[in-house]
Amino acid sequence: MRQERISEQKLAKHAKAHAASTPHRLNVILNSTSSQFRRRRNDPTLRDLRVLLFKLFSASAQAAGLLVMLGAAASFGAELVVPERPIVADGALADWRGVTFHTISNVAGPVAEVALAHDRHTLYLAAKVCDASPLLNRASDPLNYFKEGDAIDLRLGPWREPHNAVGAGDLRLLLVPGTGTAYAVLYRQIDPNADPEGRVAFRSPVRSVTFDSVQECQEVKVVFKPAPGGYLCEAAIPLVRLGFEWKLGLRWLGDIGILQSNDGGMITAGRCYLFDPFAVCVTDVPTEAELNPARWGELVLKSEAQ
Repeated sequence: MRQERISEQKLAKHAKAHAASTPHRLNVILNSTSSQFRRRRNDPTLRDLRVLLFKLFSASAQAAGLLVMLGAAASFGAELVVPERPIVADGALADWRGVTFHTISNVAGPVAEVALAHDRHTLYLAAKVCDASPLLNRASDPLNYFKEGDAIDLRLGPWREPHNAVGAGDLRLLLVPGTGTAYAVLYRQIDPNADPEGRVAFRSPVRSVTFDSVQECQEVKVVFKPAPGGYLCEAAIPLVRLGFEWKLGLRWLGDIGILQSNDGGMITAGRCYLFDPFAVCVTDVPTEAELNPARWGELVLKSEAQ
């Protein structure tokens, strides 16, 4: 996994890059992704596909992300170490010195640096996000915050093998900036203890995905702060609220994603994740809502003694 520190100057630089669409970027990706794709790029079928896609999506970052997936090796299954560290979630990130941050990137470059830590009772998240239109989320509907602009998308689940399908305990915690306050919303696709009357279906014209429960989490402390070239996010999440209990050698499945608003902060215009390179769609509600643990990485919680 590539790791890179993002300075404030680099955040500002990449924010400008995100703001300016480059129509030729798609053509570059089509002709230079992986060695396997390059070896096959003269295949007539792929050549016709490239021409068609370029005509349809020449300025689309989403299409560029999809094309990267055709030739790039997926990073899901990688490991992220979660160290034991007491943190004060105040948005300053001063307590994170010495903790490894991991870079989330899309075709335009680095989008964010993220890190996790714990103190055996609380899971902590920190993010430094590159964003030309930071902290914009319409926040009008708690069920659909993930469709309304900027957010941090934390996905977790109990470790098991295999993990191809969604299981009980898998969850999504969405951290959302709001006007004067921030929100945390917990989505569980399978929850045996949920009230059946509270089930929520996310639909499109072609399919739907049902979640057993979607709840706001007031127990989660989340702070967003503007920063040069983007914003910072810090969160303190009680393990008991997630349904997890600390034990030595604890492993989770998980992923961290960045949802990006359009310039007006009305809709989600981009998505990218630390492990899952396929999670780029912003035009189909069920696809954006559903959990895909098969494409998550492994989170290993370490103690101070380890």
